[in-house]
Amino acid sequence: MARPRGQRGQIKQHGSNWLFVYYLNGKRTHVVLAPVNVYPFRNPEQVREKFSPQISDLLRTANAEVPNAAMLDGLLTLGQYIERVYWKHCEMRQQLESANHMEPSTIHGYRKVYQKHVEGKPITAMQINRITAKDGQDWLNSLPQSLSHKTHLRARAFLSGVFTVALQSNVITGV
Repeated sequence: MARPRGQRGQIKQHGSNWLFVYYLNGKRTHVVLAPVNVYPFRNPEQVREKFSPQISDLLRTANAEVPNAAMLDGLLTLGQYIERVYWKHCEMRQQLESANHMEPSTIHGYRKVYQKHVEGKPITAMQINRITAKDGQDWLNSLPQSLSHKTHLRARAFLSGVFTVALQSNVITGV
C-alpha cells in the first residue's frame, strides 16, 4: 500500500523571524513563529521541536483531507487486512525478545485456523471497519458444529486477535 501523502511544512529563517511555510487550500502560506533573537536556534529542526504544538495545529487543517494510514487500512476487507497487515504484525512479534514475543508455532497455528475456518467465508469480504459483533457471531455460528469445542475457541481467539491489532492501530474504533 502506498504511503499516504501529507505535508510537514518547512521552517525558514527570514530576516529576523522564524517562519513556518506550508500550503493551505493550494496556496502557499506562512506564519511567523517567533523572532530569531528570542529563539536563537542553530537549525530549523530545533525550531520545529520547540513549536511542535502550534505547527501540529496548523498542519491538522492543511492535512484534513489527506487520508492517514489507519484510514486507508480501514478500507481493506478483513481478508486483505489479515494478509497485508496482521501476518506482518505476527512476524514482527516473532522477532521480539520481550513479553510480546510470539512463537513460530503460534503463528503456524493461526495460519491453519485462518486457512481452514476464516479464508473464503463471507466475513472476509467485508470492510474491516464495518464489521459488527453480530457479523462476528454469525461467522462463529457458521462454523460446523461437528468441530470440537477447542477448535471453536481457537477460531474465535484468532479473530479476536486480529481485531485487537486493528483496534490498537486505530483502523477500527471500539464501541
